Amino acid sequence: MKSKIINRIRERQSMVVRKELVRLTDQIERESAKEQETMRASLKHKYSEFLAGAIVNNEKSIRDLDAQYIIPSYHDVEVSYAGKRFRPFDVSESVRLVCSRCGGWELWSTWGGVEKLLAGEYHETKLSVFVRGVQIC
Repeated sequence: MKSKIINRIRERQSMVVRKELVRLTDQIERESAKEQETMRASLKHKYSEFLAGAIVNNEKSIRDLDAQYIIPSYHDVEVSYAGKRFRPFDVSESVRLVCSRCGGWELWSTWGGVEKLLAGEYHETKLSVFVRGVQIC
């Protein structure tokens, strides 16, 4: 009889403990759901701010992305020789920038069907080539 009473007491205690565990687990789940919702709302707000900034600064953002991630083109090339620095793309005369294994970088001018070597990496008139401000020769 004494053991039955002890067993019932233990069952009731374990039932109370289980109920309390269930209650605490539910509370934790509700709180974590609230935290998750708060985090989602915060992320949505930050994302909308980012989009608003991107839309407002679209042109600047595109230029920044171009500068960082787009492969340079011939528009980004500058040459320097004899104290002159210019972009071959911008000159009115026919200018050709060539790189070969034996001659290195060379700048040629063509006028009236006649080609003339203006400067070269390994010639008397030294040539420097820049791409987006970085000297490559």
